[in-house]
Amino acid sequence: MNASFDLNHNRLAGDSKFASVTEGLNTLSRIDSKDTFNRYCRKACLLWNERLGTTALFSELLDRINRRSEGTILTPWGGVVIVLHEHPPS
Repeated sequence: MNASFDLNHNRLAGDSKFASVTEGLNTLSRIDSKDTFNRYCRKACLLWNERLGTTALFSELLDRINRRSEGTILTPWGGVVIVLHEHPPS
């Protein structure tokens, strides 16, 4: 079975902070293979880094991965930090 997904960036583009990122992604908004998925992900990361940069939190989490701290998983693409997310009270 072949799956195909059309991505809609309208909500993200509605925030002026992210508009320039979504402009670059709109041409890649149809994902219909592993290749197009990987191309989209690479472009999204590149645009984010070029236009928005990273935050102090990103640097902190990357440091935790590099130190192999508790709650991290090393992966071929870098790593994952496991965190507990608690929804705010309603």
